[in-house]
Amino acid sequence: LIILPEVIVVSTGDDLYEGQELVVLSKSKSNDGKLYLPENENNLVIELFVKPDTKGNKVWKRYFLLSDTGDGRITAGVQFDRDHVSHCMKQVTCLFNINVVPKVADEYTDRYYIKKDTEIAVILMPKDANDNAPSFKGRDFVNPISIAEADFRGNEDTWYLIVPAPVDLDAGINDVQICALSGEGSHLFDLQLIDSDMKQLRLFPKGDLDRETHSSYNLEITALDGGEPPKSITANVSITIVDVNDNPPRFYKNSLVYNVTEDEYVTINLSEYVYDLDTVMGGDLGFKLDVDNSKTVKESFKVDNEKQQLMSYSMLDREVEDMYVINVIVYDSGVMYQLSSTGTLTINVVDINDWTPEIGNVMVVNGNVVDECEFVNNVWRIMEHTFHCILQINITDQDDTKYSNSLIGYSLEWGDGRRGFSVETVTNTNGYLTVAIRYPDVDREVQSEYRMILRMWDHGNPRQESISNLLIEIVDINDNQPSFNQSSYSFRVQENLSPPIELGCVVAYDADYGRNSELTYSLSRSNSITINSDTGCLTLNVSLDREEIQRGVLQLVVCAEDSGIPSLNSTVSVLIIISDENDNDPVITEDFYAFAIKENEPEGSSIGFITAVDVDYGINGFLTYNIVSNEVGSYFQIDATGLITSNIIFDRETREFYSGILVEVVDGGIPSRSATAVCNITVLDVNDNVPFVVRIDPPVPDESPLRVPEHAPRGYVVARISATDDDRDQAGMIVFSLLNHCEAFFILQCGRIIVIDAEVLSVLASMQVRKLDILIADKGSPNQLYSSHSIPFIVAESKGFQLDNNGVEGIGEVLNDTVINNISYTDCRPSNAIGEALRPDARSSVWVSILVAALGFMLFILFAILIF
Repeated sequence: LIILPEVIVVSTGDDLYEGQELVVLSKSKSNDGKLYLPENENNLVIELFVKPDTKGNKVWKRYFLLSDTGDGRITAGVQFDRDHVSHCMKQVTCLFNINVVPKVADEYTDRYYIKKDTEIAVILMPKDANDNAPSFKGRDFVNPISIAEADFRGNEDTWYLIVPAPVDLDAGINDVQICALSGEGSHLFDLQLIDSDMKQLRLFPKGDLDRETHSSYNLEITALDGGEPPKSITANVSITIVDVNDNPPRFYKNSLVYNVTEDEYVTINLSEYVYDLDTVMGGDLGFKLDVDNSKTVKESFKVDNEKQQLMSYSMLDREVEDMYVINVIVYDSGVMYQLSSTGTLTINVVDINDWTPEIGNVMVVNGNVVDECEFVNNVWRIMEHTFHCILQINITDQDDTKYSNSLIGYSLEWGDGRRGFSVETVTNTNGYLTVAIRYPDVDREVQSEYRMILRMWDHGNPRQESISNLLIEIVDINDNQPSFNQSSYSFRVQENLSPPIELGCVVAYDADYGRNSELTYSLSRSNSITINSDTGCLTLNVSLDREEIQRGVLQLVVCAEDSGIPSLNSTVSVLIIISDENDNDPVITEDFYAFAIKENEPEGSSIGFITAVDVDYGINGFLTYNIVSNEVGSYFQIDATGLITSNIIFDRETREFYSGILVEVVDGGIPSRSATAVCNITVLDVNDNVPFVVRIDPPVPDESPLRVPEHAPRGYVVARISATDDDRDQAGMIVFSLLNHCEAFFILQCGRIIVIDAEVLSVLASMQVRKLDILIADKGSPNQLYSSHSIPFIVAESKGFQLDNNGVEGIGEVLNDTVINNISYTDCRPSNAIGEALRPDARSSVWVSILVAALGFMLFILFAILIF
């Protein structure tokens, strides 16, 4: 806002940041609201002067800077907050006076002079913002605060607490405006501002503070400023109400009634019947008898304050005094003063029942049967399966019949079960009771005795009881046959042991009693085993061989008979199991085994079984097989069934026979027994080798062709080839075949290569090296294997050919037509080379070849003439 050309007032925010632009002084006139400087002063410069505040302070001069670029900008020199500048603290209006002085340079000197009437006043006025919340920072609170309980209504000045007031760095309306009190029980307190300069608050109670009603209060003091939006802070004040002795101890009931029986001491815990609302002050209680109590009370009772008990000096007797009325004073332990109250305790003495019921006479009624039951010394003896036996019991009580103390009640408790006994009351009057017990049809073997507990009581208070134990014994008759404790028995015995041998005992029992339960044991016919008639123990009298006894088991029958009249008996089956001893060697079905396996079979292939048996039983007859001999044993393995399998892949051409293989069969006995057998294994041939050339006659140097005479006749032997095959039989038989030049040559199965057409041979005459390709095949099945071989040769020109006396010229051999035509597969063949001649029609194929060659030559000549 521009007030005058020489004065400008600038209003800024609360916070200024460093470099913030405050006002701009311009050298040119404009309507943009900026203060301008004269335009005709080219050498004009300006300086900034900050006037001191009213106290002469220039500390805040560093807060403003004039731009050194000459553009007239005034900026904030540092970042500052209005609320933290002492010049502005708690001031609603804060002004900074700044003078801008223009200077003009002297054109003759380097000095500047102040241009008259050009000084400009700038007033900066930062406005306060509500950017600070009220705070109790630096103000100490005493928590918790203790107040003794009292009624403060109308006595507010009796106690109060000075509470430091909150502060707010903001000024004016943004400063603290309201302080409020809240929280549970805040209506019992008030908060007042008592010092506007120091800003202190006074907190004081204005209601009834009763610790027994409310022992503590948690209040909140909230300070609120007047900014928009307002800011606040809350402080917690904890107040504890301290107890004072303001409540007397009291009895829960003003009048208590206590009943005790005669002939007992009285001890009453008085602390259980009183209470005091106070806690610390006056909380410990004491008791004493009121002096107004009767003489009888004073002589009969006392108070033990240490135990807080009312006690009688002796046992009470109802016949002396049936009721006592006692006044007891209870008081607290207040320091300033004691509070007390009085309660009345009435003690009623109740009569006790001095006599207990007891059994009088007991009578047995047998009916028409003699000696079936009797009662002696509290034992009632009855023969089992007996009827018509009754036991009558009379019960009496010696108490006075005027009271219920002599009215008798009873119960029969059957310790081992009632089993059908019936009980009935015959008579029941004061002081006399008759009970009848009837005997049912019972079995002694089900239960041999019955125990009765006869409980008798009167109806006194408390009632008197007595207990009498009665025993009922059931006399036995022989009505049960013996019974074995197992449905069958089995005993084990080792074979080959020397007799006598104790096998074991059979055990039978008889549910009857006495002689009726005495047993005698006997054994069915057996020559090797006897039994003790008293104990039932079995004895073996011979040595047994398990292998000679069917299934290794002896079957017996044992009889047990009692001594009753008449006697009863029963039988049981007994098995004697003969345990095996390793007394037999394994037996291999063959002493010698011959097996075969084809070569090239994979590892683990089956070869053959070694079969063995052992007549022993169990582990003694469990056999294991092992290969134990010679250096080829590792080539084979044998499993638990005796199956021999291969550990390697065999090659017949490497080794064909494996002989003397020792196989051992061992049983599982301790010590073990064994047997051995010898095994030979042959590797059978398969066609897995290719035939190959081993020799050619006549031998020629490397890379040198075989020379064939141009005029060699039919039957002339050009060369002899020898081949072999490592396989055998059909797979080792060799068949020779020519793959080319079949019109001139033929190969016999003996390996001789002969001339079959001399005319064709002469056509081939030249020094050109040719190759004669030979196929060498075996006769293996199903797959035939073969190889090939090439013999280089040339047909050498010669003037003639003549036979000597032996039919041979040079190294050649000539077979006549008769020999050629009559040659058989057995002629001239090596032992491992047989086969058929693969011979085409030589002559037809030769002439066809000649015609084709001539035609081709003529066409070549004609083509050459046309070109040239």
